[in-house]
Amino acid sequence: MQLNVAAVFTASQGRPVSRIQTLLSRVLLVPVFIFVSVLIHEYGHVLAVKCIPQVDVQAFIWPGIELYPKPGQIHLPWSSDGLGYMRYIQNESAFKQQDYAFNLMQDWQGLAIWNPRIMQEPLSQAQHGWVMFCGSAANLLIATICLLVLCLFKPHRVVRKLSILGAMLAYDMLLYSLLPLLGLRHLVFWGGYTAEPVQGLILLGVPEQIASLSLIGLPIIMLTALLPIARRASRYP
Repeated sequence: MQLNVAAVFTASQGRPVSRIQTLLSRVLLVPVFIFVSVLIHEYGHVLAVKCIPQVDVQAFIWPGIELYPKPGQIHLPWSSDGLGYMRYIQNESAFKQQDYAFNLMQDWQGLAIWNPRIMQEPLSQAQHGWVMFCGSAANLLIATICLLVLCLFKPHRVVRKLSILGAMLAYDMLLYSLLPLLGLRHLVFWGGYTAEPVQGLILLGVPEQIASLSLIGLPIIMLTALLPIARRASRYP
């Protein structure tokens, strides 16, 4: 009897600790999750640019970390209102064909603030729309794959948890499409004010209403389908 009372006492004492640990782990997971989603978003833009000949890109993430083409380099101060930004440059092979650019570089005295490779208007309207769309689309693609894995294969333990997190990346398309239309930033208080994926589809020729409804509705459907799966996972880890 004494052993049973001690066991119950130990178990009751351990529950609050485990709940606190779970809560802390989830709170710490949020900024990590957002950071990873922003990385995927920016690399989605980069991959979209890489599909366009003669054009390359430099990509950065707050607070000034270069993602591409030289990951890890620091560029301060941060000059963007968003979580990341890009600037287009001429493709290296195209740049080498322009001998006058090298002559200008040799004669120019302000090399630290001038780069002849930077392009002001390098893309057509459709190409710019493609690049804008592919940021959030990269997260949505991963979310779709993860949701299909959860529904079709019903994985357990670590794979299930990772798949749930991956499916939650659909939030990126929802917030980037919806909040700017309401006058808010991408993450309510942080990020830009442009509905990137919606504007991207519009530049690709999709009517505005169809672009808005589809890019807002699809992630809502996906996250709604994910909710009961996540609830079951929390009850039966």
